[in-house]
Amino acid sequence: FFSYRRGWDPDNVTTPIITLAGDIITLPFLFLSLHLVIGMGGEAKLALFYIFIILGVISVFIPFSKLSSQYLKKILIESTPIMLIGGLLGTFSGSILGNSFEGLIGIAGILTMMPAFLEDGGAIGGILAAKFSSALHIGSLEYSLTPPKEAWKMFLSMHLIGLIVFSLIGIFAFFISKSLSVEVLPLHEMIAISLIAGEILILIVNFMAYYASVISFKHGIDPDNVTIPIITSMMDIIGTGCLILVLILFGVL
Repeated sequence: FFSYRRGWDPDNVTTPIITLAGDIITLPFLFLSLHLVIGMGGEAKLALFYIFIILGVISVFIPFSKLSSQYLKKILIESTPIMLIGGLLGTFSGSILGNSFEGLIGIAGILTMMPAFLEDGGAIGGILAAKFSSALHIGSLEYSLTPPKEAWKMFLSMHLIGLIVFSLIGIFAFFISKSLSVEVLPLHEMIAISLIAGEILILIVNFMAYYASVISFKHGIDPDNVTIPIITSMMDIIGTGCLILVLILFGVL
């Protein structure tokens, strides 16, 4: 709302902010919840478990009651399967990242780079998905097996954004590592690794966002309900894979 009032495209603003805020808010609450649950007794944990089960059941049935609108039902029906699949993919991605942790921890400065790299990769994918969804809804983009000219322009804009964003990630990771007295690769290597891996990531995300948007739209599903969850849930495994690939090419890993 505020971005629209100022003449900014909400697709370019809301998704990165929400993606960033999600991590900033979720992680502290996750650790707080862990601390609280560990400190509870057995009966309190069981009672809390049943309370959340009841709340979960209620939250599922309320949208199908007379109190909710048809639009809310549509969101639930379309989003729930994708969110469940996204949760499974996110868990799988986390396990892959965990298995790669020991190999990555010995690479100077890469762990400093990784959170921002994955975060901004997801944000760029979210921006593109939101743009495709808006274009499909207003009719400026039509379904096509091969991306039309308008889609290629969006692809190019994401790559141009990536040139700036991923270069800065490499620079920031270098100086943050230096300030923390962490051994780090040379500055030019940090920039090159971040930039090349980021551009490969954007290339993959471009086509993921396009085909997820147009296929869902063709089948009568709102792309807003499916594309961003798909991209964000796949970002950890794809982004980590891109980084590992570039590290292998550079002979670092």
